[in-house]
Amino acid sequence: MAQSTPILILGMHRSGTSCLAGSLENAGLYLGDVNTEAGFNKKGNRENRTAMELHEQVLERVGASWDNPPAQDPVWTPQETQHLREIIESYPDDQQWGLKDPRVLFMMEGWKTLTTPRFIGTFRHPAEVAASLIQRAQKWDQPMDEDTAFNIWAIYNKRMLALHMHQKFDILRYDIPATTYHKNLIKAGNSLNLEVPDKPEFRESALHNQQVQNTHIPIKIKPIWEALNDIAL
Repeated sequence: MAQSTPILILGMHRSGTSCLAGSLENAGLYLGDVNTEAGFNKKGNRENRTAMELHEQVLERVGASWDNPPAQDPVWTPQETQHLREIIESYPDDQQWGLKDPRVLFMMEGWKTLTTPRFIGTFRHPAEVAASLIQRAQKWDQPMDEDTAFNIWAIYNKRMLALHMHQKFDILRYDIPATTYHKNLIKAGNSLNLEVPDKPEFRESALHNQQVQNTHIPIKIKPIWEALNDIAL
């Protein structure tokens, strides 16, 4: 199999990854068969369910999960690698394609074995993410406390920063005015050879939920927040 160069969309859950994926899809990035409508995202999470389920299987095998991420990237089994190979081969080799799943931050062992990925990332204020996670957990009847939500935010974003140190890529902040976000999106799209439309087509202010008044950030995760803002577009 020739080495593919997918664009992997990185970021913590509830941090604008779906918005970024949908916006890049409108700019010409092929995402394949993805979810276009979900209970907590009216335009869908834009995830390839087969890839997401494979990522979940890898995490489960090492005793981890999306909300209990592994300390180190799991080593993939031959069977898991073959399954990923089949997923990759399902994408066209004559079209720029990409994939969005927050879990992919911990799946680099497999993806870098079979592809030479490019990245783009997104982040959001930890208080907004925590509020969104807690609300969703309540709806799922799986209560989550604020400390847990902040800790998950920190693990994902720390991992994204580590990847950025080794391979520079554009990172966008989600919780900013839509006009500024779109300007940044155009810049990021240009670096990926994607033509973002001048008029926003995917992001809607009405879908930006959990705009919290209390913007307190725990001291232990503040350095991560500051580092993200320092490198963001």
